[in-house]
Amino acid sequence: MGLYLFPTVDMTKMAKLRFLRALPYLHSGNSSNSLTLLFVADKIENVKKIEDIFTGTKGTIKKGDKVYILPACKIPGYKLKEYAKTVGATITSNYEKATVIVGTSGYRGRSEFRDTPIKSMVTNFGYYIKEFKTENLRTYIENNKVLKELSIIGHNLDEYESFVTNMRFQDSLMGDHAFAITPLGADILYNIFANKVTVISEDELVKDIAPTGILTDEMVASLKEMFKSYDESNHKIAQEILYNCDVENSIYNIYKLVRDVGVWKLMDNRNKNAKLFAERCSIYKLQDADAYKIIKLLNENYPEQLTTEVFNELLAGAAKRYMRHITDSEIFTVEVKLSDKFNKFNPEFTFKIP
Repeated sequence: MGLYLFPTVDMTKMAKLRFLRALPYLHSGNSSNSLTLLFVADKIENVKKIEDIFTGTKGTIKKGDKVYILPACKIPGYKLKEYAKTVGATITSNYEKATVIVGTSGYRGRSEFRDTPIKSMVTNFGYYIKEFKTENLRTYIENNKVLKELSIIGHNLDEYESFVTNMRFQDSLMGDHAFAITPLGADILYNIFANKVTVISEDELVKDIAPTGILTDEMVASLKEMFKSYDESNHKIAQEILYNCDVENSIYNIYKLVRDVGVWKLMDNRNKNAKLFAERCSIYKLQDADAYKIIKLLNENYPEQLTTEVFNELLAGAAKRYMRHITDSEIFTVEVKLSDKFNKFNPEFTFKIP
C-alpha cells in the first residue's frame, strides 16, 4: 500500500506549530480532485530548520527503542530490521509510538509531492495549486471536517478564497511559490516535538550497520571475474558483496572496479541497496574521474588509502593528464617534479617535456 500523504490531522495540535500556517490545497487523486491542506512555513529559515529536523543528527538505536523509519530513508528496510533486532529494538509503522526516528536528507530541495515518498515533506508546492472556483470553496469547507476546523483556530476564509482564486501564494518565500509540508509531514513533526523523539541521521546510522568488510585487492580480482561470467547469478552475488562492503575504506578499490568493469555492470538500479551504495561512494563521480582526480580525492578525503603503492599505480596516468596541458616547444624544455605535498611518495620522480 502506498503512503498516504494527506491524512486527517488534529488541528488543535497543528496550531501549536506556530511557524506553520494551514492553507487549502486542491489535491489531484487517481480518480478525482479533493480539497485538503498544506502547511506553509512562515520563513525560509524555518524551512531549513524543518529540513534539518527530518535529516537528523548523530545517535544510535538502543535496546528497547521503537524505531520509525521516515519515508525515503536510503538504508534498505531489511538492513534496519536486522540491525534493530541485534540491539534489542523494534521497528514500528506508527510514528506516534516511536521513541526514535531514522531521518533522511531526501527531502532537501524536492519540488513535488508525487512519484515517491521522498517528496512528501518539505516541498515547493506552487506548481500544483490548481484553479478552484471561489463560490465552491465555502461549500467544500462546510462539508469537509478537516477544513471546517480551520475556522475554529481563527483562520480567515476570505484569505483562502483570494488564495485559491489567484492560484498562488502572494506572500511566498521564493517568487510565486511557497515551501510547505503535507499533513503527514506536519503530524510527524508535531510528534517529534511533543514526544521529544530523537531523529538519527541515516548517514550516521549506516556506519553502525555492519558491512561485510573492506574490499581487498584479492576481492577486487575475484569480483572482476564474477562480472565477466555469463552466469547472471554470479553478477547478482558480486553486486551484493559490493553493495555491502565498507565503502569509506574501499574507495580506491571501488574506483578500480568502476574503471575496469563499468558502472552499468556494477549497478542494479532496482535494488535499494545499490542506490545507497552509489550515493555513499559517489559512483558517478568515480566514473568520470581520471588518475589525477583520484589522487586528489584520496589525498583530501581518504588519505589513509593513498599509500605509496597506490600513488605510484596512478602516477603515470596523472602525469599524462598533466602533460596534455603543456605545449611542445622548440625553445623551452620543462622539467616536471612532484610537489612538496606528494614528493614523499616518489622523491626521484622526474620527467622532461619535450
